[in-house]
Amino acid sequence: MKLKQLDVSKLDFKKLGGLIPAIAQNAETGEVLTLAFMDEPALRKTIETGYMNYYSRTRKKLWKKGEESGNVQKALEVYPDCDSDTLLFMVEQAHDIACHDGTRNCFRTDRFSLERLFQIIKERRDNPKKLSLSYTSKLLKDKTLMREKIMEEAGEVVKASVKEGMERIIYEAGDLLYHLLVLLAGEGIELREVIEELARRRK
Repeated sequence: MKLKQLDVSKLDFKKLGGLIPAIAQNAETGEVLTLAFMDEPALRKTIETGYMNYYSRTRKKLWKKGEESGNVQKALEVYPDCDSDTLLFMVEQAHDIACHDGTRNCFRTDRFSLERLFQIIKERRDNPKKLSLSYTSKLLKDKTLMREKIMEEAGEVVKASVKEGMERIIYEAGDLLYHLLVLLAGEGIELREVIEELARRRK
């Protein structure tokens, strides 16, 4: 739901002595970024400004995420849990850095996902000089090649499904998905937009 649709009066701040856990999730990739706490003033400040504000238990005060580092979190949506004592926020993370130690998130995981692969592809797109020798950068510079590779890989998937077996289908499907993600990045389309389109069709 949109921030201003949240009924703050229905939330339970009592269980944790006036605080409520707030989970920040990357709206684009689905990656869980941080778990922090809010008191009611921090939550209302978040709703008012559209940027994540938390309550620091060590400093005993409200603070805006990224106020010093610039790694702000723009709050897009919020969802209370079934007990109304925890909040899940969909956020837009500045600079792809959520943790104070300079990493992408505050959890020590290296879990792979399509969303993370898409992030890597976009990094190649946005740093063409630094990564000019990579295969991904080569594709992003040549849209004709990019499109030809998708047609080629789609054909390979079909061929594998006809006569080459499951293992080969999986291998070729990986190639096709990769090249499709490169095309999306090259056209400036977010993976989130495709997922939203699929969700719209489900309705």
